[in-house]
Amino acid sequence: MTDELINLTKGLLKIPSITPDTKVAFDYMEDYFTKAGFSTRRMPMSNDEGLNIDNLYAKIGNGSPHIVFAGHLDVVPPGDESKWQSHPFAAEQDVDTIIARGAVDMKSAVTCFAHAAKRFFNDNPSFKGSISLILAGDEEQPVIKGTKNMLEILDKEGEKWDFCIVGEPSCAENVGDTIKIGRRGLLEVYIESFGLQGHTAYGHLADNALHNLVNLLQKIINHKLDNGTDHFQASSIETSYFNVNNDVVGIIPDYSKTGIDIRYNTEQTEDTLREVIDGYIANTKGNFKVEYNNLGDCFLTDKHPYTKLLKDIIKTETGLVADEVTTGGTSDGRFVKDYCPIVEFGLINKTIHKVNEQTEISDIVTLEKIYYEFLDKIFN
Repeated sequence: MTDELINLTKGLLKIPSITPDTKVAFDYMEDYFTKAGFSTRRMPMSNDEGLNIDNLYAKIGNGSPHIVFAGHLDVVPPGDESKWQSHPFAAEQDVDTIIARGAVDMKSAVTCFAHAAKRFFNDNPSFKGSISLILAGDEEQPVIKGTKNMLEILDKEGEKWDFCIVGEPSCAENVGDTIKIGRRGLLEVYIESFGLQGHTAYGHLADNALHNLVNLLQKIINHKLDNGTDHFQASSIETSYFNVNNDVVGIIPDYSKTGIDIRYNTEQTEDTLREVIDGYIANTKGNFKVEYNNLGDCFLTDKHPYTKLLKDIIKTETGLVADEVTTGGTSDGRFVKDYCPIVEFGLINKTIHKVNEQTEISDIVTLEKIYYEFLDKIFN
């Protein structure tokens, strides 16, 4: 069975499924699921610009408990291919290591769960309950929210899930050392400042859009949102870029723009954050325009019995007591959390999005075994 798992993984890694060109990867996995006895459903989505993204829902069994695995088949571009030890989509094996774009983020986790689900069904063809996979093609970028839309459609059709494992790379040093039980929310804030252009020698005759925006930004970034919680670090405000559109020293700019990234915990909501920003805008000299883009609310799955079960299995298989953390950026878990409790558990995240992204074959085998044992304990 190990050879089948590794061959399945390498086959998927050889497909250059850079967002949005993911169709071949979905063909590959749909064929695997169909042959394994799963029902499959392609669920393509498109955005306002006509960009199409493939998605897939695969399921076996009926009723509860219903365990779902969420993941994505798209990968980020490999960058300068000459800097890679081997071609980023060759999936070459260096001793016991597979080097490929997507080896960690997160094709290997997808194949681990797919193989574990197939293996479990082969061993338990009459099991009571359901196992499903929600696979998106746009988790990286550009996001059309395939997972979000799939969940909305399936929920309206009556699908219900009891627990979800998101296979994002969660571990730090060893497979099993970390489970993510939540994520901070992400609010993007874009602020434009409009002034009056003028000569720097006659500043009193102009309105410096840059000065106004800097004054506003200083107030915002000095604002302490909270002190954090038992599960989350303090909410943070970070400036991500600053544009002026002026490279002439003698001209006072009439326009500037900044982007702000707010990572927030359960002490905050989009509304409370907007209230803070809007308050500073209203009390700062200048003419400003603000735009908000909430990419996902904060969520937490705390003290769930299935989380404890997963941790017990991890300890049995690896000897490690998994830390429960909420660090990192956003994931498609922010959509799943509206439908069922979730945790994130996958491979080691040291090489994600890097040149020579790689994973140990032994780690893939371990992850698949943990997924299998989790299914076995749930249903048996």
